[in-house]
Amino acid sequence: MLYCLRAFLFSFLVLVAVNSVSFADTVEERTKAATAYEKLVPVKDIVDGYFDGFKENPKIHAPDEDIEKMRAIYDYETTRLTQIQMLVKHFTLEELEAMIAFYSAPAGQSAMKKMPLFVNEFMPSIHSTVMAAVQKISLEKKIEQDKKAEEQQGE
Repeated sequence: MLYCLRAFLFSFLVLVAVNSVSFADTVEERTKAATAYEKLVPVKDIVDGYFDGFKENPKIHAPDEDIEKMRAIYDYETTRLTQIQMLVKHFTLEELEAMIAFYSAPAGQSAMKKMPLFVNEFMPSIHSTVMAAVQKISLEKKIEQDKKAEEQQGE
């Protein structure tokens, strides 16, 4: 009985140790994970989704012929390599593995399909809000500069 308990305990500890071993968070391991992520979430699908969103975006409303021309000249490979570099630079191995797990799941696959349309609808509102803030700051700076120039002329 004691032998069985020891064997079970040893097997349990080995199992825990094996399952808790993870790769070191190195650039090499992150590059492998980023490459696996890119295969799961291909740049071509992302970019093509944005191009497709141009049809529905009232500010762009690009005809199919223009979208096909954009696809034909777009450099997908450079974007793919840049994506991998940026993933390696900005995410840990653990984060990349979590992203892979999410996008491997049905919910992640569904979210990935919806993201380009979401971004194409959402980005114009961010752009207009940011541009309004930039214009406001620019106007305030101009008023301040004009005020200083008047004060200097009065001296």
